Amino acid sequence: MAFLDHHRGLLRWHIHYNLLVLRLISFAADLHWARAARRPARAIGGEGNGGGSSAVTAAGPAGGPSPDCSKDVIASADGCAQGAGGVASLEQELKARVETPLPLPYYNLWSFLEYVLYPPLYVAGPIITFNSFASQRVGSRVQQLGPRQVVMYALRASLAWACLEFVTHALPYNSIAKHRVLDWLASRRAGAGPAPRPLHYAITGYWVLVFMWLKFTVIWRFFRAVALADGVVPPENMTRCVCNNYDIEAVKALGRAARRWHGTAVFRHVAALAAAANILLLMAGNLVGFVVGLDGIGPLAKQVLGQPRFLAVVLVTLFAAAQLMFWKRELEAKAAAREAAARSQQSVRAATDAAPLEGGSR
Repeated sequence: MAFLDHHRGLLRWHIHYNLLVLRLISFAADLHWARAARRPARAIGGEGNGGGSSAVTAAGPAGGPSPDCSKDVIASADGCAQGAGGVASLEQELKARVETPLPLPYYNLWSFLEYVLYPPLYVAGPIITFNSFASQRVGSRVQQLGPRQVVMYALRASLAWACLEFVTHALPYNSIAKHRVLDWLASRRAGAGPAPRPLHYAITGYWVLVFMWLKFTVIWRFFRAVALADGVVPPENMTRCVCNNYDIEAVKALGRAARRWHGTAVFRHVAALAAAANILLLMAGNLVGFVVGLDGIGPLAKQVLGQPRFLAVVLVTLFAAAQLMFWKRELEAKAAAREAAARSQQSVRAATDAAPLEGGSR
């Protein structure tokens, strides 16, 4: 079969096979949890809604939804995604669809092939679980996403593409890193011109990181927009800008603890310092991977350590940036709390208004 290596086609199968394996794992795991489920729920598009009559199993995987939160999620997302007053968020509805198993007859060969070979998500994802995908294909569509939201998302994807075009045309740092221009300048004879400094390597690594984030954002948002237009809502991979993310769960845990103990300023500063160090390590890894290579680690480290002022300025800058990230996340948490409170008040108001109507009907 070696002759097939010369006929790979437009798509490299060994690259997309990695995503295919993730879909195979998702199908197998969801099928296992559906078989292990015991408590039945109402049917997809149940009889009260004029739909089918297949029972939906309510019990999910370990750590899955509670019985009250998994009823009729596939049919109309009326479970815990909507709460008592029928008000839901997109994240809650998608989470309920992921955690609620389908009836066993829906785990068949045709559904499996449709899932693993779904064209809008086959090339680059994003990956969606089988439960969520099949519930949207054979059951009701996601209620929280209408045509207006799809158009707005397509416009956002177009804006990201425009930003990528601007970065590639106006800031040639990715080309500088690809062709090792800084290494060539550093290897010239002494006196032939100014040698690159650590600042040049840092700026190049930073913009290469921004370029890579923009590139994958455009790819994933394009295919996600196509899936949204087809009525399937996959998860959003890029939820934050690369400049507003300090990554690593340990640092995130420190940030959460700092917000919890907001009265202790020292602890918050320690979390910000850890975030700054983590960002610095990620930038260093990016420099090694895309700018200087493994053979350039030694010379670059010698230059950085030989200029302690530069390293101190970088740490202070990243420290201040981490503080801004903490502050922004506090604002997001407060906004989410206000939205949840408003949703709860609306649910109570709807229940109060419905009570006299139920009493009159009796």
